Parts: sequence; structure tokens; C-alpha cells
Amino acid sequence: MLNSDAPLEWFETSAILYLVAPTFLFLATFTRIAVAIPGCAFIAYCAYRLVGRKARHDRMVPSLTSVYFLVLACAWIWLSGGIGPLHQNSDWTKHYAIVNALAQYPWPVEMADQGGVLRYSLGWYLVPALILKALTPHVQNIALSLWSVLGVFLFFRVIAAVLGDRASAIVAPLVFVIFGGADLIGYAFTGYQHGPIYHLQWWSGWISYPASTTSVFWTPQHAIPSWIGIGLLMRQRANPRLIPYIGLVFSAILLWSPFSVMGLAPFLLLVPKRYWLKSVFLEWKQAGSVLLIALPIASYLAAGANSVPHGFIWTLPCTIEDGPCFSWPAYARFLLVEIGLPLAVLLFACERYRKYFWMAIASLCVIPLYKIGVTNDFGMRASIPALSVLPILLADAICRCNVRLKAAIVLTLLIGLPTSAGEIARGFKRGPDIDVESSLYEPWARAYLSQYISTSPIFVLRSTVATH
Repeated sequence: MLNSDAPLEWFETSAILYLVAPTFLFLATFTRIAVAIPGCAFIAYCAYRLVGRKARHDRMVPSLTSVYFLVLACAWIWLSGGIGPLHQNSDWTKHYAIVNALAQYPWPVEMADQGGVLRYSLGWYLVPALILKALTPHVQNIALSLWSVLGVFLFFRVIAAVLGDRASAIVAPLVFVIFGGADLIGYAFTGYQHGPIYHLQWWSGWISYPASTTSVFWTPQHAIPSWIGIGLLMRQRANPRLIPYIGLVFSAILLWSPFSVMGLAPFLLLVPKRYWLKSVFLEWKQAGSVLLIALPIASYLAAGANSVPHGFIWTLPCTIEDGPCFSWPAYARFLLVEIGLPLAVLLFACERYRKYFWMAIASLCVIPLYKIGVTNDFGMRASIPALSVLPILLADAICRCNVRLKAAIVLTLLIGLPTSAGEIARGFKRGPDIDVESSLYEPWARAYLSQYISTSPIFVLRSTVATH
């Protein structure tokens, strides 16, 4: 049996605590005392064991490289419109509305006029909202952006350890930032474009696989936990001391994004079999995580969620009213455009993490066959963990393979570059101003209230007196 109290690397501990911190806040402030006390005590004890032992010395990545990771994370978030003058996309109206509700009202947030309670994946929002409560409710962009920078930085640091050499550590974040599907080619096939200028992701009409930059620009609440989660799962190959904390990580990510958990779940099968019985099934941290953290969060998120459309894609073939719909030829074309080139290159170039490559490809082939959400949120968000494996492996391969394969990898990245470049370029164009003081009580929010508010009683939540 693994020693679950053995020290981890500092960045592994930091990544776990980053994911877990919102969960502690949620249990402490949203849930009934009978749920909050054991859940918070469990998290506090796990955190104590994580930080109470001296971390192993980190020799692979010098401090200057960590500065590089931080600068790149800051630049990426700045380009998204964070902490700066660049234009943010329309999804930020919703982000600001949620964090404003959390910052301005008691927790849990009861929407008196709507007859329900705020029920949403709150992991990304809670820590910034607490900062806003403590300081001022008018620095929304700064609080959310700094929280995102920290998450992206930790992810870059984890994948540097996954790849294990300094050259890959430098290359991997750059490859990850520019990686995307061949959406320009897809657009040439269908001629369909949905969303703002330069937004090419919806060329297929019925599903979208987001580029890395698209994910962090539009939905960091789904992207960041997916990236850190897959990084930690790949890291356990070299550091199995992470395995006893898998349950804690997955339970924490559930509050950030249930779709991220769905996308990460297949990769659990790659945990070595020799660890399954004692370190996965019989490890007390795993059982405690499920019973004390995952079950309350799942009860909260599932309340009133039956109205969300779901089913096999052939029963719900259309997503956007004026866009192309699912068909088997469209399915084949979608996969060819989105993952065909990385698949072809990595078949020859991928030597390490081969099982993760095949699991990623299998996941990306299966995910389009089921649909959850009006805009197929399952396809867009559950795909993020598997999609993130591909640029990690491409970065590893480009530092190790021969010249011909290097050229093929560069070509693959260049073909996908217009998607990320378009997302970045749009930030420099004048667009509609995003209201950082937006509210869920505004008319635009009516279409989303079924996703954000539960009118059904949620047993695990404490009661509050609604004042708004």
C-alpha cells in the first residue's frame, strides 16, 4: 500500500489545494451544519497532511522557468481581457452576474423573486467572490483574473513535471496555448459560422471541440479544473503518491464542473492495477472524499436539473437553430477535422504516455454521441481533458522526434492556429462593452435561469432569509 502521507512536490500540493479551497468554502458556508462540520474537518485534515510534511526538493525546473510559466499565464489571461483594456466575449456577462450575486448576497444565494436558490458549478467563482466580499465588490475582473492566473500557472508547472525535461517544460505551454482543431478547414466544408467575429469553433453546427485559448477565454470555470485534473492524473505515472488523493481531487472538481469530472473519469482506468485495491478502493481518503464531499455537492448540483435536455445525439441531432445537424457523415467529418491531424502525427511520434493518447482518442470519438444541454455543453466541456492530452503529447514529441516528424507537428499546430489567433485578435477589436456589474435579475438572464436556479428544495443547503 502506498504511504498516502508521503510528501508531494510543492506544485502538486498547491494544485490540489487550489482545487479544494472552493469546496471547503462551499461546505462551510452553503451547507447544513451536519454536512459542513464533517466535510470541512475532513478537508482540513487532508490539507494538514498535505502541507505538514516537507516537500521533496524540486531540481528539474529552476526558479527562472517558473517565472516564465507565471509570465505566460499572466499574458494569456491578459489577452482574454483580464486585468486590462482588451475586449471580453459575451460569456463574461454571465460570469460577472454569478460572481456579483455571490459577492453581494448571503450564502447560499436565495433568488427570492425567482422562487429558488442559486444552483451552479461555483468552484471557479467562490474564492474571487470571497475576496470581493472582504474588500470591495467592484474589482470583479481583477479577482477572477488573478484566480485564473494562479490556476494556469499551476497547470503549466504540473505538465512540466509530467514531461520531465527542461526543453519540454519550455515548449509545452506554448504548444498548449496555440493548439486547436483545423476549424478553418471545417468552415470551408460547411460555410457555417456562429458567434462573434473570428469565432470558428461552431463550424459543424451540432457540436464544438474548443481550442485551449477558446476554453480559457470563454469558460475558465470548466477549462482550468480539467487541465489541472488531467495533469495530476498523468503525473501519477511518475509519482504514485498522488493516487490516494485522486478521490479528493475528483470530488473538488465536481463543484467546478461536473462535465470536467465526466471527461476525466475514463483516465482513471489508467491508474496502474497494482494500486487499485488498496490505494483506490480501500484508501480511507477516497471513501471520505466520496461520502463527505462528492455526495453533498452532487445533491446540490442535481437539484432541479431534470429539465436539462439530454439523450443520444441522434435523438437530439440539432443544436443551433440555423446550423447543420448531426448525421453519420457529419460525425466522421467532425472527428477528421478536429483530431485527424494530431492523431496521424502522434501515431508515429508518441512514445511515452501511449495509453493516455489512446484513451484521449477513444474519449473524443465517443463524446459526440451523447448530448447534454441546450447548446451541447457535454460535448464542449467533457472533451476538454482529452483534448488537453494532445498538445501535451505533441510538445513532448517535438522535443524528441526526428526532423520530419517535427515538421509534421509544426504543420499541425499552424493549421489549428487560426482558431486561437482569432480569439486573441477579437480582443483588440472594438466590441460591445461587457458590464462588470451585470446581474441575474436582468432580462438577458431569463434564458439561463433554469440552469442557474433551482426551484426544488435542496436538502443539503442551510436556510437563509432572502433579502433581495
